[in-house]
Order: sequence, then structure tokens, then C-alpha cells
Amino acid sequence: GYRLGNTMPVVIITTVFAQLFRAMGLVKFCQIAHEAFKSNPSPYYPVPVFGPILLPTLLGNFGGFFSKGFDGHLEGGMPWPFQNGLFCATFYHFFIHDEEGFVGVTLRKVVGGLPSLFGLDDHTFAVLLISTFMQVVPLLQLKYFLGPSFSPFNAIPLAFEKVVAVIPVAETKPGAGFPTTDSVPTPDDGPASAVKKRRRRKTGDSDPSTASKEKDL
Repeated sequence: GYRLGNTMPVVIITTVFAQLFRAMGLVKFCQIAHEAFKSNPSPYYPVPVFGPILLPTLLGNFGGFFSKGFDGHLEGGMPWPFQNGLFCATFYHFFIHDEEGFVGVTLRKVVGGLPSLFGLDDHTFAVLLISTFMQVVPLLQLKYFLGPSFSPFNAIPLAFEKVVAVIPVAETKPGAGFPTTDSVPTPDDGPASAVKKRRRRKTGDSDPSTASKEKDL
């Protein structure tokens, strides 16, 4: 039984049904949190934001918290269950529940007519998209394919690093920009100092620096 349960076909089937269960749980808990807070949203946004996103996200991480502890579950960075929960819950919540806010309106404009193209309403389309995402990525994370370290969000910091790497670094040429300490005029240099010296010669006054040197001698 153990060997049969660890064969590739059984692991794939188990993963598909487990992720289907998680996807439906995420949708349900997002709806529950929205119903609980929708009558009293923040004064800064027309729908509640944190509750409908954090509740389903935490739902997929309780196992890690109980087995490894809070620090142990997060010591290697944000684990995949957190990434998955934040992305899927955020998409579903704003796509379905946010009818007036700029996030939901913009998100539906980006999606465009995809739901009607497949003959689906917005809710069915969102559930189908989330369920597909939550099944495809865990299948790719199996040891038979890309491995557990795979995440579609890993490409974001890599792309950012590559963009930063190709940005040319500005070089400061001598004499350009802020003056260096070598180019800053001293009190004894420049036209003003020359004028003062000529005035001293005409009036017979000696240079203070020269007078001090004569006293030393």
C-alpha cells in the first residue's frame, strides 16, 4: 500500500483532489470574511480588504504553524502556501466583491471579456482560474517535474535584478557636478584675496600671515 501510494499516478491524483479541496476552502473563507465585514468597511476603501484576504491565506498555513511553529514556518522566507493564499485570495476578493473600488474595477478591465468568451459568469470564472492555478503549480512542484522549490513568483525578483543590472551607472567626470575638496578655493586664493593684498600694499598694511611669520623669526 505504501509503495502504491507513492507511485507517480497516485501522487498526481491525490495532489489534484487535495488542491481542489483547498481551492474551494479558500473561496468559502474569503466569502465568509467578506460577509462578516462588508457592513463596516474601512473609511478609506469601499470594501473590507485585510480580513477576506488574510483569513483564507492563514487557512492554508495552519498546518505549517502547528508543526514547525511561527518562526520555523517562515525562517526560509515566505513559503509557497503563503504566496498561493495571498495571490488567489486577493484576486478572488477584488474581482468578485470589489464593485466600486479602483482595484476591482481595474482588475475586471484587465480581464476584459474572458469570462463571456468561455460562457461563464464572473464568479465561475474566478473559481475556475483559482482552482486551475492551485492545481497546476503544485503538480509542477512534485519531484517528478520542477521540484518543491519552484514558484512562478520567483521570476519577479530575478527580472528586477536583471533590469537593475542593465541600467547604466552615471560616472562623475572631473570638474563636473559638486566640486571636490581640491577645487574648493581657499581664503588666500581667488580675485577677492588678490584685491585685499593690493589694498594692503597701498595702505602699507602688512599681510597678517606674513606678520606672524616675522614675529616667529
